Amino acid sequence: MKLQWILGGAMALSMVSCGGDDKKKEAEVHQEPVTLTSEIDSVSYALGINISEGFSKQKLEGISTVEMTKGFNDFLAGSNSIQGNECINIIQSFMREHQLNSVDTLNRPDYTQTKLDSLSYALGVNISETFKMQGVEGLNGNILARGFADFNANTTSIDGAKALNILQSFMQKQQAIAAEKNKANFAEVIAEGEKFLAENGKRPEVTTLPSGLQYEVIKEGNGNKPTMMNSVLAHYHGTLINGTVFDSSVDRGEPTEFPVSGVISGWTEALQLMPVGSKWKLYVPYNLAYGERGAGAQIGPYSTLIFDVELLEITK
Repeated sequence: MKLQWILGGAMALSMVSCGGDDKKKEAEVHQEPVTLTSEIDSVSYALGINISEGFSKQKLEGISTVEMTKGFNDFLAGSNSIQGNECINIIQSFMREHQLNSVDTLNRPDYTQTKLDSLSYALGVNISETFKMQGVEGLNGNILARGFADFNANTTSIDGAKALNILQSFMQKQQAIAAEKNKANFAEVIAEGEKFLAENGKRPEVTTLPSGLQYEVIKEGNGNKPTMMNSVLAHYHGTLINGTVFDSSVDRGEPTEFPVSGVISGWTEALQLMPVGSKWKLYVPYNLAYGERGAGAQIGPYSTLIFDVELLEITK
């Protein structure tokens, strides 16, 4: 999961004080020291710093933390006045205009506060929606806004690098949690693949390597063995363990050329053991194939795969 907080792209905006009532509201953000009582509070604060640091590079003034917080909290409450796509359009449209205007430093326009408030609100909704889509719950919009404002006031208790480390560590944990949930959803597929490989490995003609890859020699060649640095020409026929064909150069009637290092790890391992002229049957566990994501419509997550592979020549 990348540290990509804004669906509309990497926007960079900087908050400064506004006028009138807005100025009072923005000033209130700095009245009391921030209290972070949990990991998610620290993440919220670090996120505000990270966003503000990135946004300041665009030298855009006037973003309202009040409106940004309102947009963030409104989305969580289901009461946001503008929806996801509209938020993205507002952000992207504004940033295109700002980037064009930034080229002309002598005639840079002053944006109306109404326009900046609209941008700020859209930004808050977008951030909140992005994290919800990533499965992150509990972020505090008020603390996020405080981190945003503190960075611009140079009053943060942590610097930008520490904030980024906090976010990266948190997102790595979120990724691990999401991976475990996803794996649980495919427990039956995983068990089916493991059972197949366990039974298949009992056959005397099948060799099981330490990695878990299994192969069966159909025909042994007498040519050279390719290395990681080589490209090869091969024929192959790929199926799921239920016999469904998902790809076949044999059926297309034309072999395929590819780098040894540019295929799934099960193939990369097997090819370096195969002399040119060999034809092997590979039984590839999901972790040496397409893993938890699968590939295309036919290869689902955690799929164990079977390939007939004929190594025709080393091309490079």
